[in-house]
Order: sequence, then structure tokens, then C-alpha cells
Amino acid sequence: MYRIPKLELGIRLNSVVTNQGSDSDFTKKQDATFSIMKALDKRFYLGGNFGWQQNTELGLANRFLLNGVFGMEPLANNHNRLLVATGLSYNVEQSVQGTGYSGNLDALFLAEYKRFYYSSPKLSIDADYIVYPALTNWGRVRMEVDIDVSVEIFKDFLVGLSFYDNFDSRPPEGAFSKNDFGVNFKVGYQFGK
Repeated sequence: MYRIPKLELGIRLNSVVTNQGSDSDFTKKQDATFSIMKALDKRFYLGGNFGWQQNTELGLANRFLLNGVFGMEPLANNHNRLLVATGLSYNVEQSVQGTGYSGNLDALFLAEYKRFYYSSPKLSIDADYIVYPALTNWGRVRMEVDIDVSVEIFKDFLVGLSFYDNFDSRPPEGAFSKNDFGVNFKVGYQFGK
């Protein structure tokens, strides 16, 4: 994340590959997103992102999406930040059993909460909740929840937990489930702060 007073740019990369031991197939939940947010004043902003997603548990081989939102920041202080927004999302997706892509237009509602302490011990809590009610595939609803917690054990060395839950009421062909969730333990080192 790179932030200057009126503009915020972000890149997010995520990959979770799972093998169930007795099963010879891997399941993959991967995504890459580039986001931009432009402050209109102290509380309101415009934003957007371009991204790619894959979730073989939900039957998704590829999804490319473009989102645009209008939102507000009802809480912002030295340790907390809450963003809420609504907008539109256009995506094209390919199922794990297909070769073609289908386009979808969805509404978008999101809430993001961040709690952070940069003095020792550093603490970070990031929670994102996004709901996509479909406009072109009426009745379909997708949801994404991501919660990430990390704490500094000693200087710049962090440990934490990540939780995700992805839901699709009408997943693409080849899905094993309508819901994919997981909890991961993480270890890391933070540079530059």
C-alpha cells in the first residue's frame, strides 16, 4: 500500500494451494488485485480496482474483474480505519470445466476495517467484507470475507493468522461446494517501518 494525502494505491497478491492428502488433486484459491482510491474530501472517496481470481473449490478457473465504488470513511484515527462503499463490478469468468468466458455485472457493497499499532509490539488487524448481488444473473450472490491478524514477536518479526471465506450461491460448473473457507498460520518479517 502506498498512500499520499489524496491518493492511495495498493497491490495485493494471495495464493493458497491445498492438497487433502489422500486426494491427488490440488485446490487453488489465488488472487491478484491493483486498487486505487482518490479522496474527495475528508470523508468521501472514489475508488476502483482491477483484479484476477481463481478458486477451484468453487469451480472458478479464472475471473477478471473491474470494480468502481463511491464510499465514505466514517472512522479514521491513529489506530483505526473504517471504509464503507457501494458500486458496480463487471467480471468475466471461466469455469474449471469450460473454455469460454461469461460476462457478469454485479452490484457491490463493501466494508473494510483496519486496526494498527506501529510502535512495539506492532499489531495489525485487517478485515474485508464484500457482497456482490448479481444484476445480469438475477438471484446469484457472491460474498468474500478476509480477516488477517498479525503481531510482532520481536523487532520486525511477525506471526499471525489469516481467515478467508468465499461463497457463491450459483458457482460455475465443476464446483465442489458453494462455500470455500480456510485458516492459515503465517510468519513474516516487515521491512522499512
